[in-house]
Amino acid sequence: MTQYLNVEFWLRHVGKSYAQLVELGAISRARLRRVYPGALQQYCEPERGVNYEFDAETKILQAVLVAIKSRVEGEPEYKGELSSPYDCFTKDTVRKIWGEPIECKGELVVPALGEYGGWDLYDLAGSGFENINIIYQYAVDLTVNGIVLALKSST
Repeated sequence: MTQYLNVEFWLRHVGKSYAQLVELGAISRARLRRVYPGALQQYCEPERGVNYEFDAETKILQAVLVAIKSRVEGEPEYKGELSSPYDCFTKDTVRKIWGEPIECKGELVVPALGEYGGWDLYDLAGSGFENINIIYQYAVDLTVNGIVLALKSST
């Protein structure tokens, strides 16, 4: 059975606290982890390829990160389907559906991680999500390798 991520479900929950999400049944109680000591964010991975980023101090959900394709060896990928209109898998499709981004970054090289195809950022206020941006991240071949749903204050 194919997994299905209802993107708008998570858009409605970005900005809520960890405790609220557990109480709502949106996530199960999971241990939050920091990538390194002193990090300002904590993460949990409720399903393979999907990470929730919380502010380490306030425990507010700052972003939902979905890995469509591994960017580094061993990174889990989300193998399910995304709800429309968020299910874009190439830069051309993203721009046909969402138009010109409010911010973008072209191809870049990240030390120790390699080459990336850049990203496009869109404001979701026109879709009813006033405080949230969506970021499509691209591989060098301009296919989508990740999607980030983020509070505007965290981008």
